[in-house]
Amino acid sequence: MPRINYNPIVNKVDEDWLVVRYKINEYLRFKRNLLNQNFEFYIPRIYTNTKNSSNKKLEAKVEVLFPGYGFVRIGQTNLHAIKYTLGLINIVRFGDQYAIATNIVINQLKELEASSKIQPVLPKQLVKGNKVTVNSGPFKGYIASILATPAKDRASILITFLGSERILNLSVEQLQKD
Repeated sequence: MPRINYNPIVNKVDEDWLVVRYKINEYLRFKRNLLNQNFEFYIPRIYTNTKNSSNKKLEAKVEVLFPGYGFVRIGQTNLHAIKYTLGLINIVRFGDQYAIATNIVINQLKELEASSKIQPVLPKQLVKGNKVTVNSGPFKGYIASILATPAKDRASILITFLGSERILNLSVEQLQKD
């Protein structure tokens, strides 16, 4: 039986989007080149409130939702032109099929972005019992559980070290919630 080569570009409607990977450090170059080629693209962002390290006050911050990934509208897109866009790593594929995001998914991401602009996402709160990973310092990479959060920027954790359990007090900036 002959193998059918399914090419979603030909069979999909103009409203769907290709999933692409771009070089994070070359985001501006990638964006400029897509604009120069008149490609419609979308890189989802989210607005958060994070603590300022100097005065510990919350400040608004914009973050890319999927660092290194974006979406290019298929439409009458020339795949050859996209593949050789400066700043692009590749078009995401699963086997011989391109990864496609429907217009519904893109609209949901845009709604999430708009709602986070109105009400920014709050930073993750650490509470007793949470599993965390230590992300800096001498215990980097260790998994622990929160015992208490006695101060705003400190947490007591239970960590297994050299075969015994130890209680440590660390800055919450050193912990990442799993």
